[in-house]
Amino acid sequence: MDAIEVYRRSFDASAPTATLEEPYVMIAANVLAADTEAEARRQFTTHQLLVRGMARNNRTPLQPPVDQVELTPAEAAFVEQHLAVSAVGAPQQVAEQLEQVVEVTRADELMLNSYAFDPEVRARSFELTAQAWSES
Repeated sequence: MDAIEVYRRSFDASAPTATLEEPYVMIAANVLAADTEAEARRQFTTHQLLVRGMARNNRTPLQPPVDQVELTPAEAAFVEQHLAVSAVGAPQQVAEQLEQVVEVTRADELMLNSYAFDPEVRARSFELTAQAWSES
């Protein structure tokens, strides 16, 4: 969040390259919404496995979800850091988590990302997220 504050403090609308009149912050967030928190957490393991592969320098296509991702302490720290801005759970939980991201960052826009092994799971996640967000 320090980078956002530095950006806002040092923003100069009169700079030769400026195209905006005021700072504009877009936050990228990972999301995985499902009918239940347990199912969302299970489906999110696909993304955790992807990031673990990055930590191991062993990139592979998306893997199916697992019950638990095995991580060394170093891998756990790497995964946690890379997935720090994530909203995972039942739809209302995801909306609340995204609202917290906006509150903390004062973001003007969210860009959502979701890695799911099954494209239908990913589509459903976005559908549930959009519905919950519009109701919040």
